[in-house]
Amino acid sequence: MIPTSEAVAVTSDWLVPVDSSPTPNGFIVIEDGTIRFVGQKLPAGFQSLRLVRLPGFAILPGLINSHCHLEFSDLESPIPAGNSFPDWINRLLAFRRAKNNAPEQLASYRQAAIASGIRESYQAGVRWVVDMATEPWSATWIENEVAAIAALFPIGFAPKVPIVVQPCIELLDIVEHRFESTLALAMTHLGAPKSTTGLGEIGFAPHAPYTASKKVTQWCANLPLKEKRLVTMHLAESKEELEWLQHQSGPFADLLAPILDRGASLELHPYFDRQGQITEHVALLSQSWRAMIAHGNYLSQRDLMSLAEHASTMGVVHCPRTHRHFGHLHEAGQFPPTDRYPFAERMALGVRHFLGTDSRASNPDLNLWTEAKRVRAEQHELSSNQILKMMTTDAAEFLDLGNEYGSIRVGHPATLTAIKLDGVISCDGLVDDASTLYDALLEEGTVSAPLEWVMANLQSNDRTNL
Repeated sequence: MIPTSEAVAVTSDWLVPVDSSPTPNGFIVIEDGTIRFVGQKLPAGFQSLRLVRLPGFAILPGLINSHCHLEFSDLESPIPAGNSFPDWINRLLAFRRAKNNAPEQLASYRQAAIASGIRESYQAGVRWVVDMATEPWSATWIENEVAAIAALFPIGFAPKVPIVVQPCIELLDIVEHRFESTLALAMTHLGAPKSTTGLGEIGFAPHAPYTASKKVTQWCANLPLKEKRLVTMHLAESKEELEWLQHQSGPFADLLAPILDRGASLELHPYFDRQGQITEHVALLSQSWRAMIAHGNYLSQRDLMSLAEHASTMGVVHCPRTHRHFGHLHEAGQFPPTDRYPFAERMALGVRHFLGTDSRASNPDLNLWTEAKRVRAEQHELSSNQILKMMTTDAAEFLDLGNEYGSIRVGHPATLTAIKLDGVISCDGLVDDASTLYDALLEEGTVSAPLEWVMANLQSNDRTNL
């Protein structure tokens, strides 16, 4: 084991900053969890340091998961999609209700699930997670789990905060009093002391347009920009959602009617006065400091143009395997619908994109690297560098994390991700054409992990200690 107090020099086949050219056989010096040097040749002043060689690896900036629901990380397999999206929601609610049968144990169930999700994300090399948080929830759950991970590694080469969870507290008012209760949860944590042990800046999440009204989204949009609060919302996720919003019919009617009906005529229910259409929510979100639209599978051309116009403050988070789980179909001009997410078309308009895993309720795991490989396999119009940026440099810049995340720079914490390459990638002739390396990184056989885990387990492939 490497001593805890000394600086360490690390060399791998490739250093891949993503925002600049890759460096073959480059060196990184890490001391006290911070990057002290990055370059092609180790300076004389660092020649005496312990050298850790990682043959067959590339080192990247830490991965950023822009949309996740950690609370469902105790699911062993995804909930079947069923006959419609509301059908799946019903099954998800049944899973939640099963936990509620023992309310005194609900908090411990939730804590264990979130802890499991943090560990799983970390093991895949994720360093920042934007998480949708619902009650019961506690900041100390995050802090305790992150501290437990940090304690596994010597402080000399491991970052003090190996992974950060940025909670976005869900707000909803499908029943009006729910806004007060969900807002109370958010405000309680908003006033808590700033954490330095794995908790990111609190954000807000108006859940979806069928559960959160224009009032809720407007409240989030009115937050002072100086507070830099992230707002994220599920929008245009399914065709059933559009049918409900436009016509108050379809499968969502069966799901929501029992919640809304309190003896009065459903057609006259105040819910419909508060309800907003997709375009109205997009317009309100555009006033936020930063707004991430989760999924956005069926956004209209008008909404996409608005997102492109506000690309510095708005973006869409795509969760590839969740998209596949639900079998979404997209119109393709004069051709039959296709299940391929229209990445290239939307990015050509200027719509900003990021990557997320959603949750284990719709995804077999929380491995963001696998999501990126899925995009590479399905979206041949996109370059591998574009895909890498969605979960590193571009995501970090959007979330205002550029001073610490999204690149490999001196002074930044060593929150880096190591990629085990699938075969030997030649170091010749790639400096001017890095696309060959980027493509190789996203080949099916590559594997991601935290750099410090790889360094600490050079002699073992056993992950059970995590």
